Amino acid sequence: MEHYGYRSNHLLHGVVALLELGASHDKIEDFAESYAAKLDKQEPNHEDVTEPETRSKLLKKEKLTYESACALFGKRQNFDGLLALYSAEVQELGVDRAVKKHLPFLVGGLAGALFHSIIQLGYAYRIGGDRLVAEGLAYLHYSYLSFDEPQVGLGEDFSGRKKFSRTEALTLLKTLNGNQLLLKEMYDQLETASRAEEKPVGMIQKRLSTMSGDPERGSPVAFQMIWDTINSYDLSKMDGVFALDLAFWLYLMIEHNDFVILHAVTSAWALQQVEHLLEPEDRTRAWKVWLHVALSAFVTSDIDDVLESDVCDQPFDELTSLEPWRQIVAKTLTQVDGGLLERDLVHAYKLVQVARDHGAGNEEGFLSTEERDLITRKSALKIPTMSVIGSRLAGQVAVITGAAGGIGRKSAILFAKQGARGVVCADVNEAAAAETAQLVQEELKKLGKTDTVALAVKADVSKASDVENMVKTAEKEFGGLNVLFNNAGIMHSADDDAIATQEDVWDLTMNINVKGVFLGCKYGIPAIRRAGGGSIINTASFVGILGAATPQLAYTSSKGAVIAMSRELATIHARENIRVNALCPGPLNTELLQKFLDTEEKKQRRLVHVPMGRFGEAAEMAKAALFLASDDASYITGTSFVVDGGITSAYVTSEGQVDPFGGPSEV
Repeated sequence: MEHYGYRSNHLLHGVVALLELGASHDKIEDFAESYAAKLDKQEPNHEDVTEPETRSKLLKKEKLTYESACALFGKRQNFDGLLALYSAEVQELGVDRAVKKHLPFLVGGLAGALFHSIIQLGYAYRIGGDRLVAEGLAYLHYSYLSFDEPQVGLGEDFSGRKKFSRTEALTLLKTLNGNQLLLKEMYDQLETASRAEEKPVGMIQKRLSTMSGDPERGSPVAFQMIWDTINSYDLSKMDGVFALDLAFWLYLMIEHNDFVILHAVTSAWALQQVEHLLEPEDRTRAWKVWLHVALSAFVTSDIDDVLESDVCDQPFDELTSLEPWRQIVAKTLTQVDGGLLERDLVHAYKLVQVARDHGAGNEEGFLSTEERDLITRKSALKIPTMSVIGSRLAGQVAVITGAAGGIGRKSAILFAKQGARGVVCADVNEAAAAETAQLVQEELKKLGKTDTVALAVKADVSKASDVENMVKTAEKEFGGLNVLFNNAGIMHSADDDAIATQEDVWDLTMNINVKGVFLGCKYGIPAIRRAGGGSIINTASFVGILGAATPQLAYTSSKGAVIAMSRELATIHARENIRVNALCPGPLNTELLQKFLDTEEKKQRRLVHVPMGRFGEAAEMAKAALFLASDDASYITGTSFVVDGGITSAYVTSEGQVDPFGGPSEV
């Protein structure tokens, strides 16, 4: 189990979900083999700690008992020791008694690893096996994130509290969604200095942590506010059926496929698997914790497409037109050919598996049986739209300089939409870089994805400390660096010929356009090497290949230098699985060039030499950068990759009329 990642957890979830959905043996084997190939190839430096002799030696050496292990709650330390401890408990007590003994103490931290700890335990319990259950308990302990209600007493009195009806739930959503007080608490907490030394976790989990009861990471104001809200309702009858009804209803109340709320669904199912092992008071407390976490996750996702009216307030005639479960399951099992990332396939399998199981229930809960049938089927049918996320950069981490606009901004969006799990948007204009990061998140949200996170970093690429920091940010926040797009550059308005160009203009241009690429490679190459290889794209220009009598000597010289530098670096690092290419755009419809071409005459002076008769678009350069970044270009290195509308290949062009700004603008 990769307790520091998600992949082997997802492997277990996917296999169990496929088994539950009735997939063939070959289908399950193929999925497992394909997914297992993505696991970190890291051999343990000790024997299996679940083996009695090894376990005994480890626990004795570390003097680890359950009492002393309480100090490790949520510390993300000593997973092997915790696994040995819980393995001993499972062996001595059996699965049910071990879970019954320890879950009451662990369930308050079920938010750990974005619900994955409780999900791990639920799927482990469903499929069975001492080791799997011990891993689930250890993972809950290891990643514990407290959402437990403070000062919980026995025999809680629910009299006089409101019934948690759908009308109340809809009002609650409107109160919490976009709540400025809670969002301010989140952002303030994210910026506190105490978070600087935090263990690397994803941004979604970091946001969720700000709503927790953790004394260092959580906001006491937000934590208490949501608890006060929850305690205004009578939740004495809340159980797995009620929670799953609520989770599916919330999932469908959001127009896009929300990755975070999807985890609320599967975590409710996971907790339902073991709720019978909890005493009534612990069971009520567990579901209140789950609700607190689910609502906190909803707040921190800052969702902007929540429906105004109850999704169930529609004619139920629609039920007759929905596909039956047999067809929905069959469609889900063929999604492997539909372009879904394997990571997304796991979530598709899990959600459809849970929806089908839950939809068959006839208990009254938050929904009626007819409403449940509608909601679960519509939720399952919502999943296939996840296929719009591409996979050409699946799991990759990219740093893009000059990300405030133009090619950099379009590339950040495109890289994320093609599966990058992290995009660092670097620019000297920090506010504009942050805007790019926000745009990335908004585009992903439309596609039902919130797990790929874009971060903005201020970086003057002519300063070594800034460039070093942007690379360190990628490694710290996302665990590595695979793609480096050195795209930042300037075109100075005072840049002219050798006589007219001033020395300060020359120096500034070289510092950004050439030194910036050099520094990017200086700090980026070791990081890419640590990640096992990757791709570097350096933005040059067609002017590095083709001369012009409209001189910008510093700019032209700088781009020629980038081409030469890229060629040299490609040769040096080719046998380290590091590819380096220079991207050479032609004349573009970007602010960088168009601010110079302020008359029709200036535009036509250039376009007359372009066979296609139009300016290129930043989106087209982003697609070229994506190609060079991806495995599609696995045998391409050291090139001057020219994307110029044919200008470097032409002499006399045709006279046909075209729209000079008619290129595609969207990625």
